[in-house]
Amino acid sequence: MFLAVWLSCMTSWRWTEPIPLIKQPTGELWIAGTRIGLEDVWELYQQGYSPEEISLAYPSLQLADVYAVLTYALRHPERIATYMQQQQEQARQAQQAAQAFYPRELAARLLALKMTR
Repeated sequence: MFLAVWLSCMTSWRWTEPIPLIKQPTGELWIAGTRIGLEDVWELYQQGYSPEEISLAYPSLQLADVYAVLTYALRHPERIATYMQQQQEQARQAQQAAQAFYPRELAARLLALKMTR
């Protein structure tokens, strides 16, 4: 699927390979061939998980893809921070929209039930 290209630069070699991220119409970035978001992998890494542990947590991920995505994220921290902020804002807006559809009486009963547990 992804082809690696060797570039010769006199005495050194440079390895280039596309980052396996696919932008969805919603703006989310998914790891190619999966429905796993960049934020899922990045959050686990930030919590101290190793790339190997992340690939075990998500069996559909290839270890090489985890390394490629983390390499990109570590080389572009400002882009990742901006992306994560956008994702958090979208999640907040989605939660507000969902709460607008909850009947207020039901929401109050559910909250009261939650408090009793």
